[in-house]
Amino acid sequence: MTSARSVPPALWAWREGHVDTAKDHFALRYGSAEQGGWDSWVPVARVGPPLAQVFTVEFIGAGEGPSANAMRRAAVEELDYYLVAKRERNPWLYAIYHCQTMANAYSLIHWSYYRGGIGMENTLGDVSTRPAQKAARTKKRKAAAAKAAATRKRRSAGSMAAKTRKRRAAAAKAAVTRKQRIAAKEGAGGRSARARQK
Repeated sequence: MTSARSVPPALWAWREGHVDTAKDHFALRYGSAEQGGWDSWVPVARVGPPLAQVFTVEFIGAGEGPSANAMRRAAVEELDYYLVAKRERNPWLYAIYHCQTMANAYSLIHWSYYRGGIGMENTLGDVSTRPAQKAARTKKRKAAAAKAAATRKRRSAGSMAAKTRKRRAAAAKAAVTRKQRIAAKEGAGGRSARARQK
């Protein structure tokens, strides 16, 4: 039984080779977004544009040892996923889009697209710093909100106390005024009643 929408076999592939950095290419770096940024991440690979649906990948800078092997494995998984397994119609354009996503920023492998020639463009530059910048902005907003809340509470407490004092003073003044009126009425009323009796 076949489905109504059949998925074509993977038509894209990648192979190791030299990538010309003077032309359009991707740079892949390894690192945690929570512990640094683009400049502190380790360069792992470059990806050149496809020729006959085959991308050229140049592995760089990972060095030797277990951590280098882990970085290379992570890069290979990303390359396999984004260039082949996703089965995008145009993996090159999708990879350019991926450079600008938060998924790219939070991954251990970070993609950045460079346009060849003069004035190379690093599309990850903004995205790679977003987690750190967002965390800093969030921290500042929370501190400002806490400070504002404390100020409101302090002012509110001060104004409530002042309002309470004013209300009590007004109530006391009103009570004194009432007593004076009653006393005055009794004094005037008492005299006129006595005067009538006479």
